[in-house]
Amino acid sequence: MIAILISLLALSGGAPPTSATEPLEAAVDGSAAPPPSYPPDVTQAGDDWETCLHFSGEEPYDEARRRQINAAIEEHCGRLKREMPKLKARYAANPVIAARLAEIEREMKDVSF
Repeated sequence: MIAILISLLALSGGAPPTSATEPLEAAVDGSAAPPPSYPPDVTQAGDDWETCLHFSGEEPYDEARRRQINAAIEEHCGRLKREMPKLKARYAANPVIAARLAEIEREMKDVSF
């Protein structure tokens, strides 16, 4: 994965954003911008959301599975709920990241966990 990213960066002549306020660059050929590259804490929030969503839809077919699901929901959904206000404050000046966080937050409202 890292080799692919390095190759893509070499081809584009660019580098990923280095700060919370640096804008993302458009593709070299002038087409649509490449998918955003988020800071690790924002990527973690997205990963937590995907895992939270996955486990919130799982069937607890026995007690062991119920415990596993509940633990995963507490870990991922709980962390996301705790971290979201901090992330929104940290990246409020970056419209691309703020939009991604708002998207996750909107989706969270549609799921009960």
